[in-house]
Amino acid sequence: RSRSRSRMQTLRSQYGFQEGGWAAAVADALTRKADVYNRGYGGYNTRWGRHLLPHMFPARGRKHLVVTVWFGANDASIPGEHAHVPLDEYADNLKAIVLHLKTVAEHVIVITPPPVLGSGLGFGLGFGFGFGLGFGFGFGLGFGF
Repeated sequence: RSRSRSRMQTLRSQYGFQEGGWAAAVADALTRKADVYNRGYGGYNTRWGRHLLPHMFPARGRKHLVVTVWFGANDASIPGEHAHVPLDEYADNLKAIVLHLKTVAEHVIVITPPPVLGSGLGFGLGFGFGFGLGFGFGFGLGFGF
């Protein structure tokens, strides 16, 4: 397989604990300091993530030290695709996700999807993201002491 495909799979949250994965690297760096959990849901968008959020991160018990969130690429798929979420709904979902995570984590890190040059793909997206922060593929990582 191509190097770029291999690199992208390394970054995707559901592959985070595979050899060379980003979650594995974080866990290795935090050995004996924190427990690292990966809750990657490849292919999910903010609509589905918002629905699952209370089950994945219930508001009880000790707070996580850090939770990363990575949504946006699937939400921004071509209108008509099953994962597409309109921009207004995406913004509402993103706000709700971050607000909930702030109740269960000391810090919330939002990871953005990479920029896409629509003309190179044969289509263009007629909007931009209103946040300096976005989301990509699914819930990333939570860890705490």
